[in-house]
Formats: sequence, structure tokens, C-alpha cells
Amino acid sequence: MKPVRTNISRTSETNQGKTGLNLKGESAYIHEGKGNNWSLPLDIKAGEVYYLVLDNVYNNGKGHTIKFFFTNCHDKIIDVTKPFTVNINVRDSKTKGLIRAQIMIIDEDKGYPNYDTIYNKKASSMFMSIKPDQYYAYEVWADQYLREKGIFKIGSNPNHRTKQIDIDLIKVKIGDSFELQDLYFVGGKATIVRKSYPALRKLLAIMKNNPSLEINIMGHVNLPNKSKAKHTEEYYNNLSIARAKTVYDYLNRRGIDSSRMKYQGFGYSKMIFPEAETPKQMQRNRRVVVKITNL
Repeated sequence: MKPVRTNISRTSETNQGKTGLNLKGESAYIHEGKGNNWSLPLDIKAGEVYYLVLDNVYNNGKGHTIKFFFTNCHDKIIDVTKPFTVNINVRDSKTKGLIRAQIMIIDEDKGYPNYDTIYNKKASSMFMSIKPDQYYAYEVWADQYLREKGIFKIGSNPNHRTKQIDIDLIKVKIGDSFELQDLYFVGGKATIVRKSYPALRKLLAIMKNNPSLEINIMGHVNLPNKSKAKHTEEYYNNLSIARAKTVYDYLNRRGIDSSRMKYQGFGYSKMIFPEAETPKQMQRNRRVVVKITNL
């Protein structure tokens, strides 16, 4: 290797053995014998690697102390003596209690297909050192729970060195049903309101993360007062089917195979509030429910 700086000058006792790189330096290379104790400073960039070679020529030497000084820095200097860490807890989504699950952490910086699995163990909680400003992926699964995937990174702020991630797994069995929360349609139509898309994306992630999962998408509509029905029963049945199919189409267009999904509508036959009066009660009647048919 070609050296970029050297200094093997024989220092005076008054200098107390100090040598290295300094703004007082006049040359990049200082050879043996009496000379300047300081070599020229070095411009460095993030990601570069340097090797420091030290030699104590005196008997009974007591080692070396290395001190770093930075000037004209364009980026924050990270104190590498204190690690950045991630703490992951796996919990039941309802009870919030810790559950034992398989936790896999992947170093995304390696790039597919040669990514690096840096953690793959069964535990309810894990704690490990990671590199700042770098992406990692996690995958967590347990028996009778839906699999969860995600991506995270921790910034290089030295005051925030630990990232806490609570992963809530949904416990399911065949026959279980869950309502799509915060899913809204335009009144009297099967058109989804824009603020509903986070709920759809969450369902899409569940389907992608659990490739063996099969579901039945069930639509329901509201009829506040049967004596004031504006349309026929057939109209409301068709509307509930159309709304269920809207969710089905959303998933299908994004890669979920049709063999894993069915959809149907129940009109207003299964309203939670048969005599709904308030807007909140009416909204509870207008819903889409997902039933687990296979795991």
C-alpha cells in the first residue's frame, strides 16, 4: 500500500512524544531523524478507509493515545464509540402482550439477491447494533398470526441512537372476520373516497405478506329508515356487491390472484344498527368485512 502521510521524526522531550497531522505541518512525508513533528492534514470523505501504522521504538513503551480533530466539516461527525441500535418487540395486536415469533432482519444495503440476513431467531424481543443512515428490512411471523414485513433505518443524530419498533401481529384462524377500518365510499356509489386508501394498502400488504391466505370480501350498506327507502332491495343488494368488488378489484390489479379471493354483498340485511339515526351509526352499517377462508 502506498502511504498518504508519514512522520517518523525523532521528537524532543518537550514535545512529549506528540506527532501526527496538523495545520503546522509543511510536508506530507517526514522521515527519520530530527524534523517537524507534524505532517500536513488530510482531506477525507465519508466512506473512505485508512490504516494507521504505529511503532514504539523504545523499550518498555506504554502504547499510544490517538486523538482526532476535524475542521471544515460538511457533514456531522458521528461518535462511533457509541453504537446505534434497534430494539424490536413482537406483540399481540389485541392484548399488546409480547409473543414469541421468528424475527428476521435483512441488511438492505447489500442489494437483492445477495442481501445479508443479519438476524434470524425465535424471540419475543431483540436488541442489536446497526449502522446509521442505512436501510434494513424485517420479517416477523408466528403460528396462528399474520406475517408482517417492513423497512426501517435509524438516522445519524447522536442524541437518538436507539430505534424502538413495536410489531403488532394479528391473530387469526379460519372463519375469523375483521372489518376494514376507515374505509369510505361516495354516497350511493361504489367509488372509494381518497382517505380510504391507507386501509386498502394495509389489506394489500397482509395479502402479499401471507401468500397462502384466502379471503371472502363482504359488502354491507345502510338503510336508516326502511319506511323511507329511496330504492328497491335489489338496488341495495347490487350496491353492496359493487362495493365488495371494488376492494376485490383493487387487490387483483395489484397482483393478488383471483383464486385467493371471493366477494359478495348482503345489502342492508345485516346492519349493526337496524334503526340507525346518527351519522356514526349509519357509517357503522356501511362497511366491508373480510373473512378468512384459508391460511
